[in-house]
Amino acid sequence: MIDSTISLDEFEDLLSEDGLPDETLTVMRQIFSDIRPVKQRFKANSDELINLAVKHSPTYTALPEERRKFLNGVMKLPIFFVIDPD
Repeated sequence: MIDSTISLDEFEDLLSEDGLPDETLTVMRQIFSDIRPVKQRFKANSDELINLAVKHSPTYTALPEERRKFLNGVMKLPIFFVIDPD
């Protein structure tokens, strides 16, 4: 069975490699920093990261609604897991 969780560090690396604008990446890093004391991993392709941000990130909750909606889309970016059969 495939582990469908990803660490905040791994997701941060993916966002950085994906060319997320610096301003957005900075805010996401602040949100991840708020969440890290509570949880290190989250279930990919779910609302778990958004729920964690709502519950544990003052950075996220202080943002205007339009900005939160945009970041929700970032937090729900599809993540594909590849299995190497060898």
